[in-house]
Amino acid sequence: MRINGLMIDCSRLMERHAYYRRLLDFMADWGMNTLLWHFTDDHGVAVELPGFRNLAMPHAFTAREMRSLIRYAADRGIEVIPELETFGHTRYLTDRPEYEHLFAGRKTRRLLFDAIDPLNAESERLMARLMKATARVFSSDSLHVGCDEVELADYCRTKGGLDAAQVWAGYVNRMIEQAKSIGKEPMIWGDHPKNDARIRQLLRKDVTVVDWCYWLKGRPPGVAKFVRAGFERVLVAPSLACYGYRFLPTTTALENTRRMAQRGVRYGCDGLINTIWCPYRYVQGALYYGIAYSATVVSGNGRADRRAFNRVFSKRVFGTDLAAPLGRFLMDWPKLEITSRASAQLVKRRPDWDPANLADLERVADIGRRILPLAERYCPARNADIWDAMLLAGQAAWLCAESVMIRRLRKPSAARRRTYNTFLKSVRKRLGETWDATRFPDSPQKRRTKFRGTEGQYALILIDRLRTVK
Repeated sequence: MRINGLMIDCSRLMERHAYYRRLLDFMADWGMNTLLWHFTDDHGVAVELPGFRNLAMPHAFTAREMRSLIRYAADRGIEVIPELETFGHTRYLTDRPEYEHLFAGRKTRRLLFDAIDPLNAESERLMARLMKATARVFSSDSLHVGCDEVELADYCRTKGGLDAAQVWAGYVNRMIEQAKSIGKEPMIWGDHPKNDARIRQLLRKDVTVVDWCYWLKGRPPGVAKFVRAGFERVLVAPSLACYGYRFLPTTTALENTRRMAQRGVRYGCDGLINTIWCPYRYVQGALYYGIAYSATVVSGNGRADRRAFNRVFSKRVFGTDLAAPLGRFLMDWPKLEITSRASAQLVKRRPDWDPANLADLERVADIGRRILPLAERYCPARNADIWDAMLLAGQAAWLCAESVMIRRLRKPSAARRRTYNTFLKSVRKRLGETWDATRFPDSPQKRRTKFRGTEGQYALILIDRLRTVK
């Protein structure tokens, strides 16, 4: 596949700017050639666009800084493609007084699948201006216009029972045309056309469809539908960090990446872009392992041997051979999966655990007790901060599981209580310090949510909610 890419979400949380240059260096070292820059979403705008500087979030890139970063990427063979949300995920606009009237539907303090009004001509004029402003900063021939996760059912009912598929496709077709009118090749997310045959029929075919799918089990292949429908260009998009799991790139994420790469090759897709959503969900440095694995899988057309990859990763990133303790650690570390189901319960005062959740957490607790001590026997020759981040992410995941397991014991041993309490105090302190070192300490997302009901998605909030065991 031609595109070996990554998507970074800087709209929900802005990292320290130096991180993005280091990320580009890392991507280039592993043969990646595309970075999708998701710079707008409900939470904010991460670039000061000409004519729209008032939209920019704190610490956003200036236009000059962004152009410099794009040149830095180009020098390393990486194209930076901007993603401007033009339909859903547009509360970066409609939460502002001057654009609030363009919100489609009923707004709440919870984050739902919102949309900008697709039938208001002002929405289209505004998006046309934003696209032109984006094009003044980003030199890529492509422009991703979003269009995922739009809920129009209630909106269409209030408009007299309009056809939601027709309204969605009509608006998106106009966004496609607007992108083409300024010389850009448009891209969209594929969830709506994948799930609705009428949308696939109504939607223009001269657009790149990005088929995001984070769990393949039991799901019909979207790429097959797009190819049969005649879309000119299709990309596949797994995820290293999504709503489903916390702290680190899990076994689920790695396996899905491999299978999506195989699917992309099978259906003649143009490439793979692995998505990394909502940085407040994970430890920054822990994602490098998944990024390198994704690059390796795409380069191998979906074929990858984890043990062989671990040997290369150890040598290239840490400068050491794959000693036995590290080898065992790397094979099991991604199994420390804290799912969204578990994290949603962990932040409640009175969690309601089901047997499946408890079984998953018990496995994580057992794995952590087995592999975390192995880390004490390994010292990297370089990139110690990446190793520390991976270890910290694993310890945080283990603490979440152990906090549940230890409380279900009638009389946990003193040694087990002491180990848990010591780890909790240490990890809580180090997570905060790591955040301040890799992100902006005054970022609101550090320990405060913007929208109700999302506390379980925040790594620091999860750890803060855990309690010591007496």
